[in-house]
Amino acid sequence: MGVRVISIFIFLVSLSIQGFGQNHEVVERNGEKYYVHTVEKGNTIYAISRMYGVDEAYIEGANENLENGLSIGQKILIPLKFRDRKFKKKPKPEIKDEFIVHTVSKKETLYRISRNYSIDLNDLLDANPGTTEDLKRGQKIVIPLSSVKPKDESHVIVASEDSLIHHTVEKGQTLYAISKLYKVSVQDIMNVNSGMTETLSTGSNIRIPILRELERDIDELTELREEDVEFIPIEVKNVALLLPFEYEDVDSMASNSSRRNAFALIDLAIEFYRGSKMACEDYSANGGNVNLMVFTMRNDTREVDKCLKEGWLDECDVVIGPFHKKSFTELSSRLAGKDKIMISPNLRSNSILNNERVFKVNPDKIKEIEFLAEQVASMHHGENILVVRSPETKDQVLWKTMEQKLNKALQEQDDRLFNTVKLVDMEEEGPKEERTLVLATELYKDTNNVFVVPSNDLSFVSDVITKLNRNELSNNDVKVYGMESWAKFDNIDIHYKQNLDLRLSATKYLNYEHPGVRNFMRRYYRSYETIPSEKGYAFLAYDISQFALNSLESFGNRALENLDKIEHEPIYQNISLEKTDTGSWHNKGFFFLNHRDFKLVKTD
Repeated sequence: MGVRVISIFIFLVSLSIQGFGQNHEVVERNGEKYYVHTVEKGNTIYAISRMYGVDEAYIEGANENLENGLSIGQKILIPLKFRDRKFKKKPKPEIKDEFIVHTVSKKETLYRISRNYSIDLNDLLDANPGTTEDLKRGQKIVIPLSSVKPKDESHVIVASEDSLIHHTVEKGQTLYAISKLYKVSVQDIMNVNSGMTETLSTGSNIRIPILRELERDIDELTELREEDVEFIPIEVKNVALLLPFEYEDVDSMASNSSRRNAFALIDLAIEFYRGSKMACEDYSANGGNVNLMVFTMRNDTREVDKCLKEGWLDECDVVIGPFHKKSFTELSSRLAGKDKIMISPNLRSNSILNNERVFKVNPDKIKEIEFLAEQVASMHHGENILVVRSPETKDQVLWKTMEQKLNKALQEQDDRLFNTVKLVDMEEEGPKEERTLVLATELYKDTNNVFVVPSNDLSFVSDVITKLNRNELSNNDVKVYGMESWAKFDNIDIHYKQNLDLRLSATKYLNYEHPGVRNFMRRYYRSYETIPSEKGYAFLAYDISQFALNSLESFGNRALENLDKIEHEPIYQNISLEKTDTGSWHNKGFFFLNHRDFKLVKTD
């Protein structure tokens, strides 16, 4: 839609104001203070302006949705800075039904009152029989709103009971989330809220295109508080695995490499099935009831058609897989709107996040860059931070994003010494083994020189680590941060990694000394007379299946909306979910791996 979304933080301060007929909050928005007025029966824009001593135009300017008129229960903002100074010293008028009750001040006359309220003097006398010009201080004068003649006739339209229901925006709530809550489109909500944008303010009141008489049928939807919504436990959890068992294809493959790839997928499928089965066995041993269903799903959308046509997934609560991008994307699109959680255990592309019921375990590279930037800025602001630029085209977006995110994070640290990162290049001329790093600035001897290398290219990374290790500085002055893929780079000298205090971002870590891992491997061997491979498929399946079962056990039919609240103790794959702008979920469970005593260990 081309709408620029700007986050506005509203700080709420409780303040009681006497004499207004209701207690008011004062909110601060962009440095300006406002009263929050709740519209009551008989209120008009005109009457409210007189209650607060603020001109109608200023009230309308602070509330974009007043073109629809006032609705009982609606919350509107009253800008304090435009309040008439004289008004502060006068008694505050009250609104009763369709009248304003004015309290007479010292030396005030009927004529002045009629002018102040834009009402004809004769209409004022008719509404107050027996009243004379001899007014006494504290006397009550009734102002009938029906006789008021303001500049804009709409200002005296009395607030009515809206035919549509209203929703009060909670902290952090988006228009998309509200649309899903009430099962209406974002555009339909904007259509009934004139002048509305996608930027919502905490506490603001918006109309929902659902008739009020239907409100009772959706009471459980209109409140976000967990305790007010019915929790329906799922007695039997149905988990489906869609795995790449591709036995039928092997014999028809012409090349040996194709057959090797097929067998590798079959090995993956076998290990993944075993790991998931072990998680289900643990769940059953603790009193749970689970059905594990396994289906073959190749890289063919016809398999998706067959799966849906035969109704295999109708009763499933969780679907794990398929492992092929084409099949996963097709199936997740077809299952959109169905009451199922769909998990991708291996894909990285954000293009698969096409609906709110999908989450992928593997974070994308940009999220990894954001994590590195935030952590490096937090731990090393004030030190000499250098980003090494890779010449590889595929790495360009990584180092450019890293430079941008790091500079932003450093500014937020209020770092006055080194508030921007430096860029480092590799020499392009001469024999590769003789090339050196070209520094845009001198290295520092009195503080850490922190090198961040946002690249997944094995050759480039190996070259950088080798060159840094040969630097004339003491190794204690150099630290290096790299990416998760480096954990598989076995050709880099382990002494170099140790010397440079190399730290890698990661979401998965296989620690064979961990009690949970040791127990898992013993059980795996007893059941299958082999040990799981170092590729981690069995461990991954165990962690994902446990996470899915825990979510169903903890939140039942409301598991999907609470995936960020699941407590999970992994043996391999860390899963900590966060909602994306599209409403789907991504894994933000990063931590650091560090080389200590010539081993890669997890650090806090």
